[in-house]
Amino acid sequence: MYCKTLSCVFDAAFDPSDDTWSAIYVYRDGNVHTIDAGFATEEEAEACALAERDRQLEDNDQFGVGA
Repeated sequence: MYCKTLSCVFDAAFDPSDDTWSAIYVYRDGNVHTIDAGFATEEEAEACALAERDRQLEDNDQFGVGA
């Protein structure tokens, strides 16, 4: 999922070396950052990535008052 506010993509990536998924975010410049790894399913990794997006938005006060 692309986040316009943070200008990066939060997603899941498959690691074929151990058949697990990683939660990642990618900035517009192409730098990939792994949030966490070792998830059994893509859905678990995506949920982790979206939780990180929410945390970053909150840290940057992007939710505003009453959000």
